[in-house]
Amino acid sequence: MVGYLNEIERLIHLLTRLPGIGPRSAQRIAFFIANSPVDYKKELIDVISSISQSVKKCRICHNFSNEDICFLCRSKDRDNSIICVVEKPQDLIAIENSGGFKGRYYVLYNLLSPIDNIMPEDVDIEGLIKAIEFFGVKEVLLALKSSVEGEATSLFISERLKDRDLTITRLATGLPMGGEIEYIDERTIFEAIRGRKPIEK
Repeated sequence: MVGYLNEIERLIHLLTRLPGIGPRSAQRIAFFIANSPVDYKKELIDVISSISQSVKKCRICHNFSNEDICFLCRSKDRDNSIICVVEKPQDLIAIENSGGFKGRYYVLYNLLSPIDNIMPEDVDIEGLIKAIEFFGVKEVLLALKSSVEGEATSLFISERLKDRDLTITRLATGLPMGGEIEYIDERTIFEAIRGRKPIEK
């Protein structure tokens, strides 16, 4: 990048690796940061440093946490009979904010996608099984996005759990095809949870 200082060039490169940030957006953000007051830059550095040092994944549900076991898994007010499987922490937050779910959660992070080289071994089913056994779960609610990857992952999980004494359900129809759970309004999520349907074994 002709005319850029090495530090700004490196920052632009790192920013383009963020989801939804292209080269032009990365350039605008990099120059905004470079032109910001020292106090703002220091606060930004401190927050990123703090995340890298103190934020980890809960050893039960894999949601982000400051502790080995997150506050949701520690809570005694949750329904142990049902666990909601989501793709990412943002989906967990969206479902929790809908007020329609009071059970346990499990975050996958990966959905099956051969084109992206995400294979069955990259989807942590063993961690899910451990969470199911830990809480004594009776129902597994698959709250994955309506996409080829989401459907394939739902079928894969259902197949892996079919020999267990579990009811496996999915969110009711009404969610937009390909829609990300985190961007769907709370009322739609609430109704999708309330109207969840069993998956045939």
